[in-house]
Amino acid sequence: DKPMTTKADADALMEQGDKHLKNKTFLFKKSPEYDKAADCFQKAAQIYRSPLVKAFDQAIAAFERAAEAHSSGGVHYNAATALESAGNILRDNKDVRKAASFYKRASDMYKRCDNVEKSCDATIKAAKAVSDEDVDQAIIYYLDAMCALHLHHLPHNATRSDAYHARAPVPAKVHSLAPFGQDLKTLGRERGSLFF
Repeated sequence: DKPMTTKADADALMEQGDKHLKNKTFLFKKSPEYDKAADCFQKAAQIYRSPLVKAFDQAIAAFERAAEAHSSGGVHYNAATALESAGNILRDNKDVRKAASFYKRASDMYKRCDNVEKSCDATIKAAKAVSDEDVDQAIIYYLDAMCALHLHHLPHNATRSDAYHARAPVPAKVHSLAPFGQDLKTLGRERGSLFF
């Protein structure tokens, strides 16, 4: 088969994905094929963002459609990776605030499949995206990631008091990515952080 590489190919894949979402059974009941739709949207997004096409807005929209289809089908991990891909395009095109919003959505989606590490990684990507434009927001994102990882490493039935007294070590990877010194400590106290 001829490789699909043109914008017209991507447009056709988007239409095909829509058809999968409108699929009906022989009794004319709606029976969306979320996995097939997500695959079409994902492939379309890859073509839209390719060096030959560079239709970045359509790539972002296609990744978002893929995420919606994956989520509706219960495949939250794949939904999160699609949202991260959209965020990467926005970051590379200097729309950092919107990139951060996609990373946070990805983080929330990773939480839905209990992948705390990936959720925190996506939140850290959000922090790094906005760190040059909005330091306060970047600090908040870093703190959110640190809190999530910290609590994840405590016993399942630990209380907030247990967490405070245990002072479980924050993974070095996250600590090293929070280069905000006194501002981070101040904001941590204001947000009731367990670390400062």
